[in-house]
Amino acid sequence: MIKININIDGYEISIPEGIPLIDAARESGFYIPGICSHPELKPSGLCGLCVVEIDGFDEPQLSCMVMPDDGMVIRTSSDQLIEIRENALREILANHPHACLDCDIRFECDRTQCKYDKPEYDRCCGHFDECELRHLTDYMGVPKGTPEYIPRDLPKITEQEMFFRDYNLCISCTRCVQACMISEGLNIYGNYFPDGKLDPSKIKPLTETDCSFCGYCVDACPTGAISLLETDFGFLGYFPMGTAGRLAIPTPPPSKKLPLNKETINQVTVNPGRFNIYHKDGKLLDSKRCKNLQEELSELMNEFTDCYFTLQPDY
Repeated sequence: MIKININIDGYEISIPEGIPLIDAARESGFYIPGICSHPELKPSGLCGLCVVEIDGFDEPQLSCMVMPDDGMVIRTSSDQLIEIRENALREILANHPHACLDCDIRFECDRTQCKYDKPEYDRCCGHFDECELRHLTDYMGVPKGTPEYIPRDLPKITEQEMFFRDYNLCISCTRCVQACMISEGLNIYGNYFPDGKLDPSKIKPLTETDCSFCGYCVDACPTGAISLLETDFGFLGYFPMGTAGRLAIPTPPPSKKLPLNKETINQVTVNPGRFNIYHKDGKLLDSKRCKNLQEELSELMNEFTDCYFTLQPDY
């Protein structure tokens, strides 16, 4: 395997030649946000989240569409990139229920009875725990100015008691299109997305197509728009694709876990950033971007006992 050397955010790393920059970066511990890409699928560049700055390019580039060259210098976080990503995420969330995504009790709520009386159409679905979009917003935050979700009353389809398709949850990532082509060589979902956006008039029962119900589309879907009926929500890893859509769930940049106590918090540099709080068993309890890390962590210290935290100064 031929290796090349690139520079990401000031770090020199060695990566295999011929893989998209977004995958190379993630494999090396540098998370670049994105939700339409997947290591086993062809990149589409539709979500617009994975922008990076590359020396020699005048404009930010989509990292899923870039094959790195030896010596390439890349920056994954800047004010310009954050603004581009937040604008792209606003557009995605405007067409997807998102009331639960930044709720202060989202990890404890069973999402059946809303403490804040949010309408049911704006609450997250039963795939909350493994939803890739939820993990993405945990990482980036729900951008200020995100429009309120307005129900679109899109089709909800049950077929042969196998799949449930709820297109109100679809974010037009088109990963189902690619998965279908890889699995069966079919284009069952292809014409659902003219110009990259879902056209509800194109949706038809899968029983009227050559679909074999192999399940690759379920495995690839990052939101639960296509799910299994005969299992509990969140059942993953059943289908041959193996590395499910949730493979791309954001993970924090390299950072050791620190005990959540006064002594450690006092050592934190006072600056804006994002933190994750974990229980001692490793479960993520909270994730938040704030203006003052030290101040925010100090306020939470008594609420989260016997816990650890990691820091993400930028995303």
